[in-house]
Amino acid sequence: MAFSLDLRPANGCPLFSPLLAARYFPSRAEAGDNVRGALDTIGENAGHIKQGLARLRAQGLI
Repeated sequence: MAFSLDLRPANGCPLFSPLLAARYFPSRAEAGDNVRGALDTIGENAGHIKQGLARLRAQGLI
């Protein structure tokens, strides 16, 4: 996904856009780290998750 951040005011201040981008990109990086961490945790627990789903299927709950 391409991300373009061109929010310069009408007077064209050339520092506004890079400063704004520097403010928002760290939060995007943190979100990516959180997603990667969650996927790693799911991967580590995949066997337990599959076993739990099999038990629920056997009981007719799903």
